[in-house]
Amino acid sequence: MIAAGTALPLTFFYAAMAGYGADFLPASLLLAMMGWMGVQRWVRLSGRGGWLRVAVGGGAVGVAVASIFFAVLLSFEAYGSLRRMSPRAYAQIATWCNYPSWWIERLTGAEHGPVELAWEFSAKPAGTKETLMRTGTVGARDEVFLVHEGEGRARVGFTHDGGAGRLSGVVALEGPAGARLRLELGSLYPPEEHPFFAGMSAVERIRLARRLVVKRGNETLLEGYQRFHASSPADVVAPRARRVGGIGAIRAAARAAGAGAEAGPAEFEAIRLTVIFPADRTAGREPLVVTGETGRGDFLFVEYRDGGRVRFGLDHWGKATVTSEPVAVERGKAYAVTVALGSFPGARSADGLEVRLDGRTVWTREAKFFAVGAEDVFVGKNPIGGTGCAETFGGTILNVVRGAKPASVR
Repeated sequence: MIAAGTALPLTFFYAAMAGYGADFLPASLLLAMMGWMGVQRWVRLSGRGGWLRVAVGGGAVGVAVASIFFAVLLSFEAYGSLRRMSPRAYAQIATWCNYPSWWIERLTGAEHGPVELAWEFSAKPAGTKETLMRTGTVGARDEVFLVHEGEGRARVGFTHDGGAGRLSGVVALEGPAGARLRLELGSLYPPEEHPFFAGMSAVERIRLARRLVVKRGNETLLEGYQRFHASSPADVVAPRARRVGGIGAIRAAARAAGAGAEAGPAEFEAIRLTVIFPADRTAGREPLVVTGETGRGDFLFVEYRDGGRVRFGLDHWGKATVTSEPVAVERGKAYAVTVALGSFPGARSADGLEVRLDGRTVWTREAKFFAVGAEDVFVGKNPIGGTGCAETFGGTILNVVRGAKPASVR
């Protein structure tokens, strides 16, 4: 009766949260111990010793080990707290845990990398959408599609659940003879913590895992930085596509794309910019420095005001926006802007924010940040979505230096 009374309400739950475990854990442990003692008593009274006692004891140990194993994995994943608060520790643990799946994939011949499909589409009514490829699971998907514009024309688009989408320019459905559509998405590779990326530099890894490229023959339709939802080969839906290039070719392409690129310092506490604010802005918000990824990002932006004034602001994803007092600036003049955020790898304070204009501190306060790596710090652009500011800075950024925070001028 006790078990039925506990189990019956659970049948009406449509979701579960780790925090609710404490509500049911005491009763569940009590029932488990009573059941185990009951089985032990039955074995003793039945007079069956030897193998049965060993089997019961071994089963109890197995259940305990499985429970501990599940609890440890849950602590790694619950609410994404480990990844959010300690991304480096999360990456190291994830790499270790991904080795078994990597070994299995190598034995079974699982493939990763770009796909291609023939550019053969018939005209359809305007607004008709055709899915070309979809990766991920419900609520965490990335999709490349074709949307018809009518009169034998169409656009190629991309959507990322929880983030902004993209559309190409209008292209003719009647493409070059034998043309193929090549799709390069980070979701076609394992997670970045996977041993697949072992031996690659940060530039090479990011080139594969965080870039969207859609080409028709030699014509680039979509290209740019993009974060993707994790996906496995089983979650890739692309009925007309086939994989192209082996792992050797993929890594060679990544090395070629990263050749000559500077990764920059892995740790820094400030970014110094030489900036010219646009002369024609009297409203709107534009990014100066953006850190993180979709769903866990921070936006340090400039907000234009009338009278030749600006305000600096911070949007911490999911929280209220905060702004500085208005600051007078001369449009068309070059300013040295120094930004120090607690999200920077190497920040002295995890909740510190400071903005300096020509060496003078114009805004400082405590704020919440998401910890990120150097590869997730963007200057003058907002590639992670969100509505806190525009996609790009409308002025001119003449110079960018990442390093230590210089002494302020009072």
